[in-house]
Amino acid sequence: MAIFSVSGAHVLYVRSAPLLKNHHFRRGLTFLYSDIVTYKGPVYRAFYFEIDLSGRCKFAKMLLEGEDVMKKPFWQTKTLRELNKQEWESLCDGCGQCCLHKLQDDDTDEIYGTSVACTLLDGTSCQCSDYPNRRKTVPDCVFLTPEIIETVRWLPETCGYRRVSEGRDLDWWHPLVSGSKETVHEAGISVRGKITVYDHELPDEEAYLKHMTSFID
Repeated sequence: MAIFSVSGAHVLYVRSAPLLKNHHFRRGLTFLYSDIVTYKGPVYRAFYFEIDLSGRCKFAKMLLEGEDVMKKPFWQTKTLRELNKQEWESLCDGCGQCCLHKLQDDDTDEIYGTSVACTLLDGTSCQCSDYPNRRKTVPDCVFLTPEIIETVRWLPETCGYRRVSEGRDLDWWHPLVSGSKETVHEAGISVRGKITVYDHELPDEEAYLKHMTSFID
C-alpha cells in the first residue's frame, strides 16, 4: 500500500478494492482509489469514491486511465496568465465569498467582511444567477484578472485564483480535485447558510455595518 499524488489529490494505491472496505472514513471526504493491472506494462486507473457513514465505499466513476493519471493538472504547471478561458473559469471553487460586500475603513484602510450578498448571488448554489450579463444589473461588478488578483486584499485565503497566484496547490474540497461541486459546501468554505441579507434589501450604506463579520487580512 502506498500514497502518491494524482491531479492534486492524495491517492490510496492498493492491489484490490476490497481492502478499502476495512477503512472507516468521515462521510463526505473524497478519496481516489488506484489499481495497477499488468498487461503489456502497468496500466493506471483512478476511481472516485464517496464514503458513507458505515465506512462503505460508494463507487462513483473512473476518472482517468493510462499515462494521464500521472500527469500534473494545469493549476500546478501554469500561471494565471497562461490559463485558457475554460481553465480560468474552472479555477473558481464556487464558494461565493467574493460576492459578499466588503467594507473599508477610510482612516486605516482596513477591510472587513460582511454577510451582505450581491443581489444576483444564489444563496443555495453560491453561483451568480445571471453570470453572462451580470454587469447589466451590477455595473460595478469586479471582473477578476491576474492583475487584480495579485493586488486586491479582499480575496479569501481559500480562493483558487489566489492560491495559484501564490504558488499554492488547491485543497481537497475544490471541485477540480474532488470532482464534485458539493465539497466546497460540505467543507464549510462557501457562503451557503451564511447570508443574512441582500444588498437591495438594505435602506442605506450605514445598514451594512450591522452585518459586518470579520477583519480581512
